Amino acid sequence: MQAFVREVEAQAAREGETRGYEPQVGEPVRDPGADADGRFGWVLPVNGVEVRVLMPGASSDDVQGLGADAPALFVNGKPVWWPSAVMSAVPLPGR
Repeated sequence: MQAFVREVEAQAAREGETRGYEPQVGEPVRDPGADADGRFGWVLPVNGVEVRVLMPGASSDDVQGLGADAPALFVNGKPVWWPSAVMSAVPLPGR
């Protein structure tokens, strides 16, 4: 989850610079009640929105892979691979 948060922070900074706002990424909070199918639930506050993430219980290298065998993350209920998950986790403020 730490690697994911670092990439979300970098993406939020790029979005903020491009769109002219101050990005806000908070600390991830474990949500064990959301755990499912070998994935661990987290809530990550980004730009005033609680982003819900189900992180696979796999190595960071495996999760960040783009091959057919890479496990998907779930961001707000949608299955996505790492690069799309990072972008999906950065909502525009006020949306």
